[in-house]
Amino acid sequence: MKISREIKTAILVLAGIALFVYLFTFLRGDNLFSDDQVYYTEFEYNSLTPSSPVTIKGNKIGKIEEIKYEFETGKTRVAFSVDPKLKFSKNSTVRLYQTGLMGGNALAIIQANDGEIAQPGDFIESEIKPGLISSLEDDFSGVSENLGST
Repeated sequence: MKISREIKTAILVLAGIALFVYLFTFLRGDNLFSDDQVYYTEFEYNSLTPSSPVTIKGNKIGKIEEIKYEFETGKTRVAFSVDPKLKFSKNSTVRLYQTGLMGGNALAIIQANDGEIAQPGDFIESEIKPGLISSLEDDFSGVSENLGST
């Protein structure tokens, strides 16, 4: 059976469109074939961006999916996804920390080995780890006095 030129062109165009959609979502940080599990947490302020990493013991195991301001509570609600192989307790803590001097931020899951296992959609408690810049802002007067004597 001979395939006409129009059919070959149509197949090529459809394959090109499918490849474009896949690569576009890949560059955005999404994975079409992912089955990551989504959890939620809240912070008083937002210094995160979508697709920021979620780590556990320094290893990247997920990313931030959505950041939304809750008008009722005045807090920022963060949805993050993790690898489905990761099992952690509902009593674990999500820590917001700075990844470097340039202001990049990420989330870290601090595991608690007690209680029941967290299920997708659960709310996990949060905490904020002060970074180098914020600790210098708090203690700048002492630093400036020492610099003056130097």
